[in-house]
Amino acid sequence: MKKFLFAIAAMALLASCSSKSNSNNDDPIDDPVLPADTIQCANNAQTIVTYDNTKLEVSTEVTKRNAVIEEYTGINCGYCPEGHKIVNDIMKEYPGQVFGINIHCGGYAANTYTTTEGDAYLRIATDLEGFPAGSINRHTFSGMYALNRGAFKSNSKKIIAMDAPVNLAATAEIEQATRTLTVKVKGFFTTVQELATNSLYVFVLQDNVIGPQGGASGNPEQVVEGGQYRHMHMLRTCITGTWGQEIVPIVGTSFDRTYTYVIPEKLGVKPIDAVLADLKVVVCIAEGQKEILQVIEPEMNLK
Repeated sequence: MKKFLFAIAAMALLASCSSKSNSNNDDPIDDPVLPADTIQCANNAQTIVTYDNTKLEVSTEVTKRNAVIEEYTGINCGYCPEGHKIVNDIMKEYPGQVFGINIHCGGYAANTYTTTEGDAYLRIATDLEGFPAGSINRHTFSGMYALNRGAFKSNSKKIIAMDAPVNLAATAEIEQATRTLTVKVKGFFTTVQELATNSLYVFVLQDNVIGPQGGASGNPEQVVEGGQYRHMHMLRTCITGTWGQEIVPIVGTSFDRTYTYVIPEKLGVKPIDAVLADLKVVVCIAEGQKEILQVIEPEMNLK
């Protein structure tokens, strides 16, 4: 009963926020401070969520979107390294604006480096015709969601030219002694949206994973001694759950989330070592399972 009454009170507070005008240079309206929550992650770990009105600064002006390329890949895909190289080159050309997530999934992955989250993301790419392919901000371009690698750059440029209806700021740090990852996120909604909820994703990626890869010569910069391959920005888990944590998008309001996650020694369907120094996070806010509205990659701080 107490939880029910609290939920009613929180809904009432949100309703009062949505009716308050912010057109006269009022301070941004903050999320109500709620009790800690728990998200059950796909790898049987848990994420503790707190709503702490963090002191992060986030712009209240309309800004441009950043782009994230979710590339579907696998170790037995001979042309996939060419896709990896294209994404790496785009990231170098547009630093801080374009980010890559390599999702090992499907038959070409041979269950190596796969994640339960990545398998779920592949299932929404219903127009996928072959590997490598990728979605850019989960946006549909001329009827296509899963794009050929040759379309990555041109469509990334289209995304970063678009206005973002929400701004994000974030910090990330790992306490090495306890393997505890803490990610603080602050957002601000600049534009009215049609959907009642958004989803906030905090992806954990890993660089410098040395292992097999067919067609490695298509990306010679990543070939290492012995013919092995250096895999970069590989998806390892999403600490806000496969489909993210729900956020109510009310124009003129801000929200704060702090996520605390103890990193297991190994991650993935066939677990590999989670090397703390090689981990990074990418934070996205999306319209549920589709259309990513904004994305950032905070610098990882190791303590």
